[in-house]
Amino acid sequence: MSAREDIAALLFTTDNSKAVAPWSEWEHSKKEPRLTEYVYAMADAILAAGYSKPHTITTVEELDALPEGSIVRTESYSLYVKDEIRVGPTSWWVTTNEQFDFPSIDITLPATALYIPEES
Repeated sequence: MSAREDIAALLFTTDNSKAVAPWSEWEHSKKEPRLTEYVYAMADAILAAGYSKPHTITTVEELDALPEGSIVRTESYSLYVKDEIRVGPTSWWVTTNEQFDFPSIDITLPATALYIPEES
């Protein structure tokens, strides 16, 4: 599904959460645009405001491929900053209280990419 479709489906099923089968109603209602136009309008507004689904990193290869300066958060809410200049090619710094703490190689996956700098 597209981001627009994902958001519209989430809005519709949440709005109709007291129904017996909200997902079934969503699938059926898509055939009648008058029943779903309101959620598509909200989805369009959310996307126009700049929302994008966070990128989930699930493999070490994806993690290694991120450019220097990338920031990821693990499920335990630890933040890691990739710093190849100071530490080496596959090293990350774990941060605590907005201070660089210590180099870390092992990052528990999955992790969410909070920031990925533009590659030049």
